[in-house]
Amino acid sequence: MSSEFETAIDKLHKHLRKKGVSIFLDMDDSQLVKAGHFFSYEPKSKELRISVPELKARDKKLLLKLIQKVFDDGGLLWKESKREALIEYSDYSSGNEDQAILDFFLGVLKSNDYSALKMALFLRSQSKKNKSVDVYKVDIRERFGDRGNNIANLCSAGYFEDEFMSLYDNISNDDFWKYYEMVVGDKARALFVHRGMNLNAIEKEVEKMVAKALKYHMDDFRIHGKGVGNVAVISSFVSSRTGKENYTVTLKFKDPKIQAIEYLVKVR
Repeated sequence: MSSEFETAIDKLHKHLRKKGVSIFLDMDDSQLVKAGHFFSYEPKSKELRISVPELKARDKKLLLKLIQKVFDDGGLLWKESKREALIEYSDYSSGNEDQAILDFFLGVLKSNDYSALKMALFLRSQSKKNKSVDVYKVDIRERFGDRGNNIANLCSAGYFEDEFMSLYDNISNDDFWKYYEMVVGDKARALFVHRGMNLNAIEKEVEKMVAKALKYHMDDFRIHGKGVGNVAVISSFVSSRTGKENYTVTLKFKDPKIQAIEYLVKVR
């Protein structure tokens, strides 16, 4: 064991002993390994990020202790998740079908948005397997706020690979970031209906979305819903239209099997 390695482990232990530190276990190599490190520490936010594969190769016993500590203390990204969550995420990471998306946005997105996207892609993969992701959704919202929640919703709808990747390669950097912030920060491209939204709430939110579309000179936006209740209330909203509104609504996707629906709202 080299003195350099001992120094790195010593530094890691010092960070672990700090009060109020948040530990994040990173299942892929990401920026840490590319920079030649197996952990990073952000003093301002007290975030300690550790590359699981790298630490496993260096000190497996310490890694196991950290995993136990993270689950016991609730310091992992998924605060309420069970122990099998790490196994599921590890399996997902080892054969990650979304790696091309992560590779593309590595170094493009800011750290928090990139972390939220990684978590969102995992949630999407679990949802495709018909596994419950409600707890994870709560955790990503708590960790990254409304912005992270919107990233998760946009990710589930395919915006990152279907829209953002193409735009990044075909428009100027300034134009891309204006659009990205409009969509991610201002939620101007899609309305995601969630539990607790009734017909009146959807009508109000659609009017807000129409106003944003006009403000940003956009022609349309989408309404998404998943789950029996959400699909039903969206359908009620669509059937209640009079035809006199300053927008039209067209069905784009409906899958009774997974109870998901999507409408395109065209602003006149």
